Amino acid sequence: MRNGMKETHMHDEHQSCQHDHIDATLNWVLIGQWPTIIPLVMFPILVVMYLRLARGKERNARLEFGEAYARREADTPAFFPGFGVTVHA
Repeated sequence: MRNGMKETHMHDEHQSCQHDHIDATLNWVLIGQWPTIIPLVMFPILVVMYLRLARGKERNARLEFGEAYARREADTPAFFPGFGVTVHA
């Protein structure tokens, strides 16, 4: 009977240890990764939406201001500054 109790006790310890590893893994996935996964999924969606919005506003500005906007657009980078590019006023 004593051996049976030891085996049961050892089995319980192993099971408890195994559950601790599962709990730690779930905590890492749920707490540690959700804040990372959501922005990674949303980033390309937001970039596409922003580009569509910017292109639409450029189209409206071209219609409203005509040739003056076209000249400014030719000398001005859309999203990133042109390093070493000379802008003529």
